[in-house]
Amino acid sequence: MTIRERLARYLLKAPTLPLTRTTAGRHAAPDRRGFQANVNDGYMRNQVVLACVATRAQTLNEPPLHVVDQDGKPNMEHPLTRLFRRPNPYMGQAMFWQFVSSYIDIGGNCYIHKVRNVYGQVIELYPYHDGTITPVASGQWVDHYKFEAEGITKEIPVDDIIHLRSYYVDPLNPIKALSPIRLCGINVDNYNELMETLYSYLRNNGVPSGVLSTAPGVFVNPAQTEALRAQFEEQVGRDKRGKPLVLEGGMTYAPMGLNVTNLEVGSQFEQYETAVCGIFRVHPAVAMTVAGLRSSTYSNMQTAFAEYTTLTRIPTWNAWEETIEHSFNAEYPMVNVEFDTSNVAALQADKDAVSAQYAAGLITLNEARTMLGFAPTDGGDTFTSSGGGLGFASAQKAAGLAREGQIDQSTDVKAASYWRTLDEMITESAADLAPIVTETVEAAQRLALSTFAKSYDGKAFGESQVAQLAKRFMVSAKPWRESMIRKLLAVAVQAVDGDAGLVTSLFDRVTKRVTDDMAAKITESIGTIRQEVQELVAANAGRSSDDIREALVSKFDTLKVSRAEAIAKTTARATATTTTTSTWSAMNEDETDKDNEIVKVWTTKRDGKVRESHRKMDGRWVTMDGTFKLEGGDESEGPGLAETPGNAVNCRCVLRPVRRKNLR
Repeated sequence: MTIRERLARYLLKAPTLPLTRTTAGRHAAPDRRGFQANVNDGYMRNQVVLACVATRAQTLNEPPLHVVDQDGKPNMEHPLTRLFRRPNPYMGQAMFWQFVSSYIDIGGNCYIHKVRNVYGQVIELYPYHDGTITPVASGQWVDHYKFEAEGITKEIPVDDIIHLRSYYVDPLNPIKALSPIRLCGINVDNYNELMETLYSYLRNNGVPSGVLSTAPGVFVNPAQTEALRAQFEEQVGRDKRGKPLVLEGGMTYAPMGLNVTNLEVGSQFEQYETAVCGIFRVHPAVAMTVAGLRSSTYSNMQTAFAEYTTLTRIPTWNAWEETIEHSFNAEYPMVNVEFDTSNVAALQADKDAVSAQYAAGLITLNEARTMLGFAPTDGGDTFTSSGGGLGFASAQKAAGLAREGQIDQSTDVKAASYWRTLDEMITESAADLAPIVTETVEAAQRLALSTFAKSYDGKAFGESQVAQLAKRFMVSAKPWRESMIRKLLAVAVQAVDGDAGLVTSLFDRVTKRVTDDMAAKITESIGTIRQEVQELVAANAGRSSDDIREALVSKFDTLKVSRAEAIAKTTARATATTTTTSTWSAMNEDETDKDNEIVKVWTTKRDGKVRESHRKMDGRWVTMDGTFKLEGGDESEGPGLAETPGNAVNCRCVLRPVRRKNLR
């Protein structure tokens, strides 16, 4: 029996007036078969229903529930807070709400049983569904609840059940709510039938059912007809499909019914998906259905989830809060429980709107601070003095809603995604550069050692020789350099929603500065070899020239590979910093709106390998011509460009662009 047929029978049998059963009369029984049918035919058979139920279960359990004191602060030590934190020995709070949501969406109701100790205190909570518990009415209201499962039957007092319902009230049986699966039964059944039709069609090698017929005047006896039919089934469909078929006796085959093209399967699936998602109050994009994903982009996915939170999740949380407060009124009179939505991801985007409202003079400073989770400040019951004249970033700064030079990007998905994109590109480029660096370093080592044999004055080789090596390096690295700069330009422009056509025009403006910086960087790296020669000679003063030569050869043989890799990584990182900074600086030159100006934000990988001095830099921002202040007085234009080698070598950080209006 389909969901639609069960619903029809249910409506025919339903009473026309509210229930009038009493405790002495005939008791209702849990609808175990109906609940199981919803599970089998809807939840486990229909992928759209499954997606909607799972989406709600995995998102409605996001915020924890706790008691709130009169001052609005959460009371984490209240017995009710602790009870919901660990409802029973088998569940944490997130799993508990996941069960509650699933039971409501499948059966329409969830019954939370309050288990008490010998003193009458509630010590555990267990969720049950319509297949095990049902309310028994006396007049229009619930008299008690009846439990039946595993051969156990018992009555449970009203005070020991928290009855949470779906948002579909049953007018013919007001003590229960209707199951969303039953209400979308016709769409679920049609979807299932269409899926089975498509499956059968594919199993039959794409050949629809049809009619075998003979030419006029040709007679085929029943035995021949049956043999031909069996032959057709054997050779066309199932596991032996695809064999050639020869029809005898002048017989012909004519398809019967519509084929897949005529059925317009794709549009029908989307129609049923949208209808089912609508009844479950889940946007198709949030449920990740074909109908939702076909027209989705990153921005409207965010909008869809925000609407789902506003129109579905928040009303559900509010209803659950009120029901729980009412249910615990005897144990904790006037208790106030709330779902802590302060960390709900979909609600965090409202910070931009709050800051904009303050900037426009629509709300006071303290109203803005309260809405964003900050404590009120003295003298904050005023509107912005400019009456809305402040820009977005300026208003945030005036309100103390953003710290100058620092933004919180600890949970910023875009920051993490940008780091991964740029780091993969830099790492790949460093690998391409490493052989060129190795050759240059080896040449510098040979030059240092050969020159050392002729001189003991502390000058292993001169500045002109270093410059020649750097020049040779730049010529060898030209193809790598231009390829990397073009890739980085594309990423840098895309990161601030710039026009891809800018890449070509920016290339020449950016390349010269990048080339000069790379030349200086490699010159500095080669120069360190000379410094090491000087230090090693000084440390071995008084020893023979052969001993010193042996020490030099041993040292450079040990450091050659690692030195080349370190130089390649550091040079690639510095090139990325210079390229992106120059790109955004050039884009700022054409920007007339100060709020749209691009600033650079130091972004780390935020793992255990980040050096402590760089960890403190994560989220710090400066203007494009500004420098970052590192520990020890060191300054840097960005990752890989610090004055102190310890802050530059093997750095994995990157610069991320943020427009001023988005600083928070």
